[in-house]
Amino acid sequence: MMKSLSNLPKKDYPKEKPKIRKYSVIPARAVQDESLHPTSLHLLAAIGLHTNGAGVCWPSLETICQVTGYAEHRTPIEALKVLKSKKYVRQLRPKDY
Repeated sequence: MMKSLSNLPKKDYPKEKPKIRKYSVIPARAVQDESLHPTSLHLLAAIGLHTNGAGVCWPSLETICQVTGYAEHRTPIEALKVLKSKKYVRQLRPKDY
């Protein structure tokens, strides 16, 4: 039998999505890249929601999962590997920007 959300204690409600920008800027070449899986493009757009003026961001996997709706961390981790290999994103060391 399914539980009704109205009967659950407040702490058991699904977490709200974090407050973030209303738009994301992503490279046009990513949109035009037919070899890029939609999951990777979705992740790139989600990452773009968190970038600062220098194009740097550091959202946690939990935040990425909340924004994208992915249930497990494995999905964005695998998509991030693809984005790194295609040079749409790069991982910086602290203060490397």
